Amino acid sequence: MKKSRSIILMAILLAFAALGIQTVAAQSAQIGGFVFSDNNVDGFPDGAGRTLGGAEIALVRKADSKEEVLATQKTGEDGLFLFTDLAAGDYYLRIMLPRDYVPTRMVENGSFALPASGASTATPIFSLDENQSMTDIQLGAAKKTGFVRVIAFGDENANAGRFSTEPLLRDVLVELIYERAGKQYVIGSTRTDREGLGTIRDVTPGTYRLAVTLPDPYIIGPLGPKISLFYNGIVPADSPRGFSEPFDLPAGGSLGIGAGGVLTSQVAGQVWADLNQDGSRDVNETGFSGAELLLKNPDSGVERSFTTQPDGAFIFERLPAGDYTLTVTLPDDAMFTVPGESLLSDGFTQTDTVRFSVNLGRSTTLDPIGVMPLTSLSVHFFHDENVDGLYEEAEAPFAGAQVEIIRKGSVLAASQTDSNGYALFSPVRGGEFQVRAVLPDDQIFTVAHEDGSAFSASRASNDLTLEYYLEHGNHADILAGVTLPAAISGIVFDDADLSGIHEATETFLSDFRAAAIDEAGRVVSESVTDEAGRYLLEDLIPGEYAVRFSLLSPFIFSDASGTGAVTENKVVTQTPLFGETAPVNVRPGETLAGVDAGAFRSGIINGQVLLGDDSDDFLGQRGGLPGVQIALLFEDGSEVSEYTIAQTDAEGTFSLKGALPGTYMLRYALPNDAAFSQPLLDDPVWQSPVFAVKSSDIIQAEPVFTVKTGTITGTVFVDKNADGLYGGDDTPFEGAEIMMKSAVGEPATSVSNAEGLYQFSMLRPGNYTVIATLPQNALVGHSVSSPVPAALNNASSADMEITMGLNSEQRDIAVSSPANLSFDLFYDNNLNSTRDAEDTAYPFAEMTLTHHLTGMEFLVNTDETGQASLDSVLYGNYSYAFALPEDHIVFAPKEAVAAGTAWEGSVSALDFNTEVQIALVQYGVIEGAIWNLDGGNDNIAGIALTLRRASDGELVATATTDANGTYRFTGLFPGQYTVRTRLPDGFRFARQVDKDIRYSVITAESVSVAAEQGQSELIVLQMGEYKAKQDIGMGAMGKLGDLAWLDLDGDGMQDAGEPGIPGISIRLYQYGVLVAETISNEYGRYMFEELYPGHYSIEVTMPPELRTTIRQTEFPLVASILPQSDDTRVQVDGVIVPSKSRNLNGDLGFVLRTPDRYPASMQNITTKDWTPLVPYTPTR
Repeated sequence: MKKSRSIILMAILLAFAALGIQTVAAQSAQIGGFVFSDNNVDGFPDGAGRTLGGAEIALVRKADSKEEVLATQKTGEDGLFLFTDLAAGDYYLRIMLPRDYVPTRMVENGSFALPASGASTATPIFSLDENQSMTDIQLGAAKKTGFVRVIAFGDENANAGRFSTEPLLRDVLVELIYERAGKQYVIGSTRTDREGLGTIRDVTPGTYRLAVTLPDPYIIGPLGPKISLFYNGIVPADSPRGFSEPFDLPAGGSLGIGAGGVLTSQVAGQVWADLNQDGSRDVNETGFSGAELLLKNPDSGVERSFTTQPDGAFIFERLPAGDYTLTVTLPDDAMFTVPGESLLSDGFTQTDTVRFSVNLGRSTTLDPIGVMPLTSLSVHFFHDENVDGLYEEAEAPFAGAQVEIIRKGSVLAASQTDSNGYALFSPVRGGEFQVRAVLPDDQIFTVAHEDGSAFSASRASNDLTLEYYLEHGNHADILAGVTLPAAISGIVFDDADLSGIHEATETFLSDFRAAAIDEAGRVVSESVTDEAGRYLLEDLIPGEYAVRFSLLSPFIFSDASGTGAVTENKVVTQTPLFGETAPVNVRPGETLAGVDAGAFRSGIINGQVLLGDDSDDFLGQRGGLPGVQIALLFEDGSEVSEYTIAQTDAEGTFSLKGALPGTYMLRYALPNDAAFSQPLLDDPVWQSPVFAVKSSDIIQAEPVFTVKTGTITGTVFVDKNADGLYGGDDTPFEGAEIMMKSAVGEPATSVSNAEGLYQFSMLRPGNYTVIATLPQNALVGHSVSSPVPAALNNASSADMEITMGLNSEQRDIAVSSPANLSFDLFYDNNLNSTRDAEDTAYPFAEMTLTHHLTGMEFLVNTDETGQASLDSVLYGNYSYAFALPEDHIVFAPKEAVAAGTAWEGSVSALDFNTEVQIALVQYGVIEGAIWNLDGGNDNIAGIALTLRRASDGELVATATTDANGTYRFTGLFPGQYTVRTRLPDGFRFARQVDKDIRYSVITAESVSVAAEQGQSELIVLQMGEYKAKQDIGMGAMGKLGDLAWLDLDGDGMQDAGEPGIPGISIRLYQYGVLVAETISNEYGRYMFEELYPGHYSIEVTMPPELRTTIRQTEFPLVASILPQSDDTRVQVDGVIVPSKSRNLNGDLGFVLRTPDRYPASMQNITTKDWTPLVPYTPTR
């Protein structure tokens, strides 16, 4: 094959030589070559191919963005083309092959034409140097083509395949991409049709990728298996444009690829500046600029970034469905806001991530992200060399300390100090939190200072926690001083010779407790002496301490030596419980030795102060009295020393040390709330008899008995609001005498002072009578804590037991002015709640009054005027109750309520005179019936009526008529009312004239009546009145008539063949008034319509040839209603027109006065034509 290619190239060169063209040493650049037919489509001009004529070659020069066609040639049978005299530059060839040809494969050292879809193609751009000759360009052409087909569809469920109901996508751009030397060439394109189908035909065989661009709002969907065109073969992307994997299109072959698109999704949100740092997005708060956002979806490869602008808004569009993360990174001077509405609120990071899902084709709006100014905290550790808690520049930093930020028991952040001694927390959530600092084991915190080290403890510690508050948006610095721990040591010895110096023969004392006392008096370290009397007080913050030694019985400390001996007593002060050295100073890392103590054995006096009196025969079973001060006295009554004292404990026992051999007394001093009962003294101080003490004696003193005394205090006050409590507008009452009187001893008296205070103290246990006496014009009122009950006079008393140690406070006594209550019960006829001339009394009512606070009850009766009074009672709230008949109510006061037949109310008596008017109402009744004008009971049941107040039309009550038409309104106040009703359709109210028969409160002529709707005239109801017969007449229009006929046989009944009489004059009267008139028609018929139901009279005027027939009653339906008469004018009464019906029994019978002599109207009697309008054949 290589040999064939060489032969072809040699032939081309010889052809160029024959044309007189130098192929090597030309005076200018030239471009040439040949076009060949590639039968085996391998891209090479081998022996199987041949040169191709008829190809159009255009030379295009490209300069910057401009292109210029310099020349165009068409190849002959030899396929040659040549362009000469060319300047150096960039060129490419544009090629139009003959019909049915396409470019062959583009291969190295073979065809230089780019693949194409169709006959038109080009070469890549190439550069031509000056005088360069490029005459070996080979351009292959082939007839074996391929095609690529694409089906584009909407993948609605994102499963990578098309379901039958999923749409086919139209107008999808499909491009066939050829890649060469890192550059992409679109060698063919098409758009899908309405069936989603796109085909690129006549394609050069080769290796390609397919690019598709989907219409908005689709993006490339998930990749499917390579099974058919209905699975997506385009690599997923987060954009509408995507590429397939490379594929090879063979000569004469084809390839089908599916392009599945999913609906795009989007995520939007906003980062806002939380100006007030409250976690809520307020209307005046704007967006935040400068936040870095990174959106990721590892499954689909989506990774997008965005930096917020001043509006803070962000949106990521064209996203495939899936699980995403959004990472937000804030600038150095910002942090996430506090929890609330913000999506992110971690206060200890400037980068945080939120996870969320995006659904197919949906828009997801994230909660806003709040940003606030940075809050930060630094903790600076330093070596406090002078242990003053203040930081000085010369003091070195301390590295390696651990620091934690703690809130509600959880560690939120941790750090370690660097070489500069700093631990930085940025950001940190402001507010209240704890800062915990931990030092290495051999280090402790120094003393605290308000301008220096913030960590402090009374005892040495290397692990401290600081309560801290940091304002949002601020930076704070905390100092922490570090130093070395110190210690104090010494011994405690038995100073038997009281010299204060340890002698060789003196032993050491164990079990003595030593404690280091700081300048604030706090115990900061403790130790117990061992068998050698040694103690060690460790872990001290360097500074000044006193050493305190607790005393063990019977030891007391000897006097300080002050000689400078190696081991000497250094206790300078002591109490019965301990001794204490002068302060000593200990430096960092130092153990200060030689702080010793010497003690000796003394006499001990033990005793008890017990609770008890003659009521329990001094048995001592009530326990002891604590807090009694006992002092050891010499015989002359002077105190032995300031430390030979004792105090009773909770059981009343004491132990007094420090007594050397001699004669002494004990002095007992009681606390303020106690008194001696044995010996029985009122003086709180007592001295015992003299007694002797020998060396190391332990003496048991006789028990002393006491009692705890009681105290009563309170305030006497004027209870202005009568609530039984001292407060508000109440005022103190001066001059009230309160006496405490018991069976023994003199009574105690206390008079309330200007503040109303009274007080009794030192009350021994026992039973007392409390008597309170006020001035004559005052009453003893009720107080919830008063020692005496309320009384309707100025004095009151009660028994009271004073128990041991009773402290009864706020035993307030209320003072009340006398109040007068009066009541007035009356019928409130005009309903104005006030008694006036129109009202009448309600006499002889029995009322019960109850005072709320005390429960005092009073019975009063109203007189014939309805009035009653109650004088000189306590101020306060009262309840009243009295019985009323069932049809009575209390109209006012409105607060009164019914309880069965009784009525209850309340009244406040807070003035000297209080009048209570109680307005009563006796219910009235309005009753009536709806009656039918025709006298029957039809249609009168079930009619709804309303009762309304005449003044404003407000609805008062409703009722419905019963089977008899009766209605009733009960429970009515006196006043003016109207009754409204709506009659059944077609009915009308009685007329004014109908009232003469039966009364009707609604008449048709009233202005308040419209057809079936009507309102009554004014109904005035008096107090308790039973207003009956408020009837309402009604009726529906009726008809009356029938036939005037000639009774041929004179039997008074209508018979077959008897004719009607035309022309009879008929008049209708009601209540003596002509209502209507008519004449019988040609058939003798007459009819009165639209008649009010009721009783009527018919007057008939007949021709002189006629008179009325006989009136028979056996068969009324065919009988004449007229009486038999010879007059030519006859009247009949009592003819009924029914309601909403017709009376067709109004037959009028006549006979001839003279046989065969007929009236003129009967000379030509019309015969009724009974022929049916529609012919029919009768059937059985």
